[in-house]
Amino acid sequence: MFEYFESLFNRNKKERREYASEEGMGVFPSSRINGKTKMSIIVIANQKGGCGKTTTCINLSTALAKMGLKVLIIDLDAQAQASLGVGINTDELKYSIYDVMVKNRKLKSIIAPTNIQNLDIAPASSMLSGAELEMASLLGREWILRTSIDKMIHTGTRNYDYIIMDCSPR
Repeated sequence: MFEYFESLFNRNKKERREYASEEGMGVFPSSRINGKTKMSIIVIANQKGGCGKTTTCINLSTALAKMGLKVLIIDLDAQAQASLGVGINTDELKYSIYDVMVKNRKLKSIIAPTNIQNLDIAPASSMLSGAELEMASLLGREWILRTSIDKMIHTGTRNYDYIIMDCSPR
């Protein structure tokens, strides 16, 4: 498996595109089903803090974006280090993932572009630290983020090959 990923990173962009068009699929063979592009969601989570979740999220997202794939980072950590790491000033944010989770805002409306081509982010803010308490009484709270992602995908307003989620250490 490692050799496969290593070979993808070592190929130049033209070779990857030729491979994808010859095989009738995206860069990764599992990325197309019945002729349609399949979006993959990768969640980076660990109960321990300081183990490299955010670093892994940023590096993986950047590498996939540099390969020509459309990537969205969803920063779910109140420290907002993934947002800061890709150049978003969290102090100047009008809306964040908090507004999607608690205030029922549409996910597509909070997505911000980064300085890296093909890489967008749904940024976090410090308000996210209180979201768990605010959501405690909400019915169906465990489906809020999934529903927001589904609405964004099915309306066709934003299309991504990968969504990478950076979670808090809880």
